[in-house]
Amino acid sequence: MRIAICQNKKGKEEIYRVLSRGFARHGDSFQLVENGRDADLIRSCDAAFQLGDTKNDNLLGKTCKQLRLPTFFIDKGYMRSENKRGRQRYLSVGLNGTKRFCHYFNHDSPDDRLKKLHLDIKPWRIKDKGYILFLGESDRGLVARDIDFDQWFKHTLRVIQPMTSRDVVLKPHPKQRHLPTGDYIREFRKAHLTTLLRCAYCVVAKTTNATVTAAIEGVPVFTDDLRCAAYDIAERDINNINRPRRPRRKQWLANLAYAQWTVDEIEDGTCWNHFKSRYDEWPPKPK
Repeated sequence: MRIAICQNKKGKEEIYRVLSRGFARHGDSFQLVENGRDADLIRSCDAAFQLGDTKNDNLLGKTCKQLRLPTFFIDKGYMRSENKRGRQRYLSVGLNGTKRFCHYFNHDSPDDRLKKLHLDIKPWRIKDKGYILFLGESDRGLVARDIDFDQWFKHTLRVIQPMTSRDVVLKPHPKQRHLPTGDYIREFRKAHLTTLLRCAYCVVAKTTNATVTAAIEGVPVFTDDLRCAAYDIAERDINNINRPRRPRRKQWLANLAYAQWTVDEIEDGTCWNHFKSRYDEWPPKPK
């Protein structure tokens, strides 16, 4: 099998090298393809890997889409994604999409990878006290291209305010510069997420992976966005602000553990073997 490694982001040479070594471990070859140049080289490949989300506004992305080439997208991991120095520890890898809109081949996964994470999964928080914590979104993320975060935030506030007197707090995304306007919120940009979660009644969000952290900490999650990694265990109806869902999380977390891989696992071929061994299940890239 020949794999195209789309070098669509600068400064990520280490990841590209790691990918190539992982393919070689299984006897597969690779083709490095630079953005905006030599895109025709993709035509000789059986699949492609690229960093980031699924937007196809570059020549490489457009070529993969036109060829309906199975394309794997690498993004930030869902759990323990960074080490104490802020370096990438886990990366999510999915076929033909990102977040919940892709194929991880992780349905009903065993819990072996989850156990290796040594997570402290706290019981669901039952208390009624605490503030409602809104989680922001990256200005360059999936949501930014689809909705106006300011409008969504204000609309959600208008819906819940008649039903609750709880304070509202906003934790902006690290890459979020444009914040909702108004004097009805408290905003904590520098505070650590886990610190804010200690006094939160619930979190309300769109697609941010911070919802996974909230659920692990036992804080109920509200989201109506199918792309959100926490959608399966979240309350989808904001009208239920006073009675959120608190379902079982173990299988959901076990599945997520099979949606992310360490850099070492990508390099030694463990990640690639997970997907290659399921080649017969690969769907073609949608038109």
